[in-house]
Amino acid sequence: MKSNSANNYIEIGYKFRIYPTEEQKIFFEKHFGCVRFIYNYLLNLRMEAYRKDKTRYQGLKRKDI
Repeated sequence: MKSNSANNYIEIGYKFRIYPTEEQKIFFEKHFGCVRFIYNYLLNLRMEAYRKDKTRYQGLKRKDI
């Protein structure tokens, strides 16, 4: 978050500590594991497309139904 004060920017940040239950810990581990897998998979697609064609992979395009 940025605060503007007479054209001077001040960076503001907050840290929070959470204490999840065991059930919540399991949920977070599964969720972030899936997110990490998808991110790495899509990153690999972009890297392979660039290596192959030297073009930038822009992601999936919307298909009309």
